[in-house]
Amino acid sequence: MATNNRSTTADLIPTACEVLPNGMILDLVREEGNGEVGFLTQDGDRYRIVSRFEYEGKTYVPAAADPTILSALRLPTRAASYTSTRELFNEISKL
Repeated sequence: MATNNRSTTADLIPTACEVLPNGMILDLVREEGNGEVGFLTQDGDRYRIVSRFEYEGKTYVPAAADPTILSALRLPTRAASYTSTRELFNEISKL
């Protein structure tokens, strides 16, 4: 997971989801290898998971949660493309 240690704790903005002015959406995901919670980010057609995200001088980090809640929380581990929201809804409904 990518990190950047330049920010102090006081500079961090905890969030569970954020829509930035440039259209970037920071959405919580779980890193497949170690189970850590991070943000899924997109740069063109490339996706990556980061533990913090800097934008216009602000540093966003995943909101803290009790470990019991985190262990029960089902988060995606990757991005997948769908042709329509209906297709996505149908796939989720099957679960």
